[in-house]
Amino acid sequence: MAGKLQRPVLTVGLGLTGAFWLIDSLQSSVSEWGGVAAFGTVAALIGARFLLPKSPKFLPEKGLPVGFDRKTVETELVAVQQRLQHLQAEAGATVDWQPIQANFERRRTELIAALEDSARQIAIMGGQSTGKTTLLQALQCLPIAPTLSFQDLPALFTAADPKPAADSLPNVDLVLFLTTGDLTDPEFQTLSQLAQNGQRTLLILNKQDQYLPGDRALVLQKIRERVREWLAAADVVSITTQPTPIKVRQFQADGSVQERMDCPKSDLVALTDRLPQLLREEGQSLVWARVWRSARTLKAEVQMAINRLRRDRAMPVIEQYQWIAAAAAFANPLPGLDLLANTAINAQMVIDLGSVYQQQFSVDQARLLAGTLAKQLLQLGLVEISTQMITSFLKGNLVTYLAGGALQGVSAAYLTRVAGLSLIEFFQEQSLANEVGSQNFTWDQIPTKMQERLGEILKSVFQRQRANSLPNFVHQAIPHLSPEPIPLQLPASTTEPLPLLLSEPERREFEPLQPPAPAQSLESSALPLP
Repeated sequence: MAGKLQRPVLTVGLGLTGAFWLIDSLQSSVSEWGGVAAFGTVAALIGARFLLPKSPKFLPEKGLPVGFDRKTVETELVAVQQRLQHLQAEAGATVDWQPIQANFERRRTELIAALEDSARQIAIMGGQSTGKTTLLQALQCLPIAPTLSFQDLPALFTAADPKPAADSLPNVDLVLFLTTGDLTDPEFQTLSQLAQNGQRTLLILNKQDQYLPGDRALVLQKIRERVREWLAAADVVSITTQPTPIKVRQFQADGSVQERMDCPKSDLVALTDRLPQLLREEGQSLVWARVWRSARTLKAEVQMAINRLRRDRAMPVIEQYQWIAAAAAFANPLPGLDLLANTAINAQMVIDLGSVYQQQFSVDQARLLAGTLAKQLLQLGLVEISTQMITSFLKGNLVTYLAGGALQGVSAAYLTRVAGLSLIEFFQEQSLANEVGSQNFTWDQIPTKMQERLGEILKSVFQRQRANSLPNFVHQAIPHLSPEPIPLQLPASTTEPLPLLLSEPERREFEPLQPPAPAQSLESSALPLP
């Protein structure tokens, strides 16, 4: 063979498929279905040995830092800058991306300046009628108020928004969370989210005057026990911002009785003692923690922008391989060889998609991941479900339905597309959890956790594609199985030329394995990408 194969997995896998086709065509003395079963078994054994060699090692996701200091924040800001540089390198001088990059850079500059903030940002949260506004008015009269910036957030747990989303939670130096009794489930879940975000919080039991003195202590103790994993006992306090008026009866000397309503003074002692102490002891670290959270959010947004760019480049790759899979299945009369050919195609697609997402796979690693995808497709029953659905669509066209390889071709293309879209989501998910330039995973074995995650992504992608685009995909795929040769055309939006389906050396290697007419060649089955 002249030259080095550019796609060894694809070439060898399809070469094995073609070889078995030729062997079968020479076995005229073997019964038709017995030969299919025999060669299908051999193909599966060779595919298992060739395509499933080793297993990968999955690196665990990086957790939140235990504490916050200036060095931690500066490290996160450096990571933001690295991702911005990465975005600039991938977007180039594209006009549409310049405002987005400028906005990201402006926000990073603001975060650097925020490290020197002297004012402390405090948000007051709570459900309806918990006394947030009254507490805000009282806090604004404290001696330390000029150094504090208060935010009275909208009431939580309303009918329109019964549970706040994680991305709607505030990012401030300190949260004062108000409740009026034992914690409800929405309140407990919200406090849990705040703790997971590393948000410093004081939990305040307001309207304590509504309880008898003995009950008041019991309620406070019960709340402290429920949140002891996140908050120290000193960070759970009880107050009364607006005591309930008390009716007072005064008996006069003449025997008459006069009644009046007395308004007791508010009781904020527990809070006004704890708040200045906390700000004194943790003031600077509170600012660092706020900036760190903002930097982490900005870093994720930059990575999502990078992922949008990469997805635009990955989609033509998936479309290319789905039509290769369709052509291989349509030209292959042996159903037992579909797994071998499709896994080989998916393995080469893993390598090409990995290059788009800065993940370098060896041939063995690509075979392993492709084999894992195939295993998950079978275990989830997606192969059978897709075949049944596609059959129902093809029955609408009697001529196409009677064409022997149409069902296999469309099914192979569809499952290849689902596998490719699942890989995109998996790579994007990993990129959000890892630093720029780091290897997201090394491959020695496949743990159960990764297999389960791939299965979840495959199932989710399959369901979305099934609901949104399966009928259109079937109608789009039928012309791609036409025996008329139609040259491959790349979309005008592609910034970099995609490689040909097979290189010239690969074609010379593969041509002797082509089945005789009327089966079509891989090149003749390639159609314009949408």
